[in-house]
Amino acid sequence: MTPSILVLAAIVALAASAYRALAPGAEKIPMQWSLRGKVNWSARRLMAFGFVPALALAIFILLIVSGRPAETISLSPAAFFSGVRLCTSRSFAAGLPRGRPKMA
Repeated sequence: MTPSILVLAAIVALAASAYRALAPGAEKIPMQWSLRGKVNWSARRLMAFGFVPALALAIFILLIVSGRPAETISLSPAAFFSGVRLCTSRSFAAGLPRGRPKMA
């Protein structure tokens, strides 16, 4: 199995796990908040947790069709950690309690 397929499988597994674990009763998941803690917009659960895996699959297919194996594309550490930060921040934010934190 190539590393690209393993990474794609990990992305799908992480998204599926987050879909089941985070806010299981909610129909929509908050996606963006104002500076005052108010939700600016929400997305349906499937869209919120399925967008990144669908995008990764589309890019993977595009690379296969173009004839360029994904393993030949270099990924800088900065790009990798930016992607990790994006995925984890959304996962953590979906599980946070509502309201502003109290200042001591």
